[in-house]
Amino acid sequence: MTLGSTSVLEATAPVLLVTTETAVCVCGHAQDAHEHYRRGTDCALCDCPKYRRGR
Repeated sequence: MTLGSTSVLEATAPVLLVTTETAVCVCGHAQDAHEHYRRGTDCALCDCPKYRRGR
């Protein structure tokens, strides 16, 4: 389907925007994923062994 010379897919811009207000590890998960009720700084969501702030 077209709208004049512009197709429907071209008429809408992507709206997905992901932001975070928390520190993020190089593994991509927030610092909270590296805090546990036990000793350790490994990520609870993946196999990242230690929290390291992303650059």
